[in-house]
Amino acid sequence: LIHINSAPGYLPSYSVQRTFPPRIQRGPRVLKAQAGQRVELPCSAQGIPAPAVFWFRGTSAVPADGERFLQSPSGALGISSIQLPDAGIYTCVATNSAGSDTAEVTVQVQGIFPPTIKSAEPSERAVVLYKPVTLQCIASGIPSPSITWLKDGQPVNTARGNIRVSMILLWAPNHGSSFSVPLL
Repeated sequence: LIHINSAPGYLPSYSVQRTFPPRIQRGPRVLKAQAGQRVELPCSAQGIPAPAVFWFRGTSAVPADGERFLQSPSGALGISSIQLPDAGIYTCVATNSAGSDTAEVTVQVQGIFPPTIKSAEPSERAVVLYKPVTLQCIASGIPSPSITWLKDGQPVNTARGNIRVSMILLWAPNHGSSFSVPLL
């Protein structure tokens, strides 16, 4: 970029301002963290003029609100007390008038998460006599939870053959279980 300054009675003066697109210094591609830890995702970018740094998770901007997510002056993103829902792919974007650069880091959260049951089914269901019915239980946790079905406070007896229980791995760390009852 060239600036020309001239005023009446003076010789023109020239100044040259060079610009360089941002370049992000690459850090780890995968970052593993224990649940509850504070984590820092690096994003050191250089360029002229100095680039602005933004963080995204998927297509959504990360809310650097100063509470759970805090962006440092160097561009690093801090996550306080990381939890399982914080896992995913984070993208650092550095931009200035000369261009932009991006870097991704995959965050994996490790630890023990107590089981939770996620079920949208009603607790009671009307069924047709002698027709099969399927009941589902979707649970998540780390390590993967085991699911036990109870009827009248006792484990369901599958030995008679009229009840079938099957476990289905939906996607880690969620597991689902369903059982079919012919209602004899």
